[in-house]
Amino acid sequence: AWSTNTNAKTIEAYITKDSADSPGSVTEASGIKVAAKDEDSITADVGAWAVSFGLVAASVGISSTTNTIDNNVRAFINCPVASAAGNIEVNAQSTATVAAESLATAISLGVGGGFAGSWATSKMTGGEILAYVGPLATVAAFGAVPQGSILVLATSSQTVSAKSQGYSGVLIGLPIGAAVAEAIVGTPT
Repeated sequence: AWSTNTNAKTIEAYITKDSADSPGSVTEASGIKVAAKDEDSITADVGAWAVSFGLVAASVGISSTTNTIDNNVRAFINCPVASAAGNIEVNAQSTATVAAESLATAISLGVGGGFAGSWATSKMTGGEILAYVGPLATVAAFGAVPQGSILVLATSSQTVSAKSQGYSGVLIGLPIGAAVAEAIVGTPT
């Protein structure tokens, strides 16, 4: 049994203008917030069973699952913005979850052998989580007392898990069970 799941997308929130010569600015009385959030979730459970009966018996059970999230999360301001009485916040966040579980079982009821192989992989790679103020931006947060604040924040609290199990049994003969589990995180923040 095999399962492969992949999510690859871009989640963006922004205030921008095309070029330095383009007109445009944002002024808000009560605060400005630009936020992008990734809450993707992939979970896959895969199982394979093989059973054989007879004087001479052999069975093979193989299962594999691979789950990958490769998302880009970006929040940015790239034009003049001002808040007259509040805060300015730029926030990019990922709470994505990837889980893979694989189980293989082989049972031979006779003289012979059994092989069970299982592989589970969960990956959170390639994407990026960015919050920034670009080169065309001027940002100002005004207010009475206290003055407004400017917050630029990128956070990642991603969860990656992989579980793999391989079981083999024979009455008389050679049982072989193998299992490999991989959890890979490589998302820059």
